[in-house]
Amino acid sequence: MFWIYYLIIVILPGVGLCILNHNAPMMTETIGVSTALAATVVSLVSFCNGFARFIFGFFFDKLGVIKSLILVSVETLMSTIFIFIGLSSKNIIIYIIGAALLLISYGCNATSIPSVMRELFGHRTFSLNYSILSTQAIWAAFFPVIIGSVQSHTNTYVMPSMLLIIFSIISIMILLFL
Repeated sequence: MFWIYYLIIVILPGVGLCILNHNAPMMTETIGVSTALAATVVSLVSFCNGFARFIFGFFFDKLGVIKSLILVSVETLMSTIFIFIGLSSKNIIIYIIGAALLLISYGCNATSIPSVMRELFGHRTFSLNYSILSTQAIWAAFFPVIIGSVQSHTNTYVMPSMLLIIFSIISIMILLFL
C-alpha cells in the first residue's frame, strides 16, 4: 500500500509542478496574453497554493484520508480539463480557473502528506516512510521536463495539457488500489 501512495504522491505534485514551471509560457505562447498579464496571473494563482495549505487541514480532519485523497485527485483532474479547454479555446478565464484549481490541489496535497503517512502507515514507521516518500520530489521534477519536451516538439501547450489530464486520470486509477 505504501508504494501505491508513493505513485500518487509522485503524479499529483508532478502535475502541479508543470503549472508552476510553465504557467507564464502557457499563457503567453498559447493563449497570447501579454507578459504583464501572465506575471500577474502567476502571482495570483500562486496565492491559491498557499491558501490551500492553510485551509486543507480542516477538510482533512472532517473528511478523513481516503475522501481527502479522492477530493485532491478529482480536483486535479477537473483543473487539468479546465487548463486544456482554456488553452484549446484560447480563453484566459477558463485557463486561470484551471490553474488556480490545480495549485489549490497542489497545496492540499503537500499539506496532507504527513497526516496521510501517519494514518495509513502508523507512527512507528513514520520517520522511515516519510524520508522515503520525500524522494518523490526527484521523480515529480521530471513532469515539467516532459511537458516542456512535448511543447518543444509540438510548438504548443495544448498537447502537453492533454498529458496532464492523462496523468490525473492515472492518479485516480491508482487511488482505487489504496
